[in-house]
Amino acid sequence: ETLTLNAVAKNTGEVAKPFTAGGGILTPKGETIQLPTKDFNLKIEESKKFSYDFSIPMEGIAGKYKVNLVLWAGESNDPNKKKIADMEQEIIIVERVVKASIEHVGLTGKLKSGETVGFDIELKNTGDIAKTFSLDVSLTDPSGKALPLPAKDMQLGVDEKKKNSYSYDIPPTGSDGRYKISITAYAGASNDLNKKKVAEFQQEFSVAQRVTKASV
Repeated sequence: ETLTLNAVAKNTGEVAKPFTAGGGILTPKGETIQLPTKDFNLKIEESKKFSYDFSIPMEGIAGKYKVNLVLWAGESNDPNKKKIADMEQEIIIVERVVKASIEHVGLTGKLKSGETVGFDIELKNTGDIAKTFSLDVSLTDPSGKALPLPAKDMQLGVDEKKKNSYSYDIPPTGSDGRYKISITAYAGASNDLNKKKVAEFQQEFSVAQRVTKASV
């Protein structure tokens, strides 16, 4: 977002004069961002509005920002300019909400040994900021062995949904029984070491042994 700082300078003295406006913004981390100086001339009793636009990064630090605007009599390049007024104001920046929900998980294909089972996973961005999300999906077979599936990344706008499809080839023998699919959604790309877990889902399903029979 862009934060606009507005102020009005008024020459309350008895002579027309050049003035300089400037100042800085103290962030929650204790860092000071200097604002560029602005030069203008004011006649007696004349007022002038000036403003600054401060761009807050989409994932900027939330917290208390302290704005300090200063007015000097004299031009900005005048080493003898004199500070005649200043104004301080505190602004609270609220942290963006980053979250998502696993809206739907669908199974496709025949749930039998030797077949290919598909998984359709729909993820929705339920936060208030567009974000890259990633899915970590794995299967647990009847023996308890974990079978990881490829991680997938997606960019989602606010309230946007996207479906991701996975498939798994069920072995033809010794593969019947209960399976479990485990899904974890993260805010951040799959290779991002600082990605944040935002949703989890688990579902079980049964795979039947193929029937082998013949008749004479």
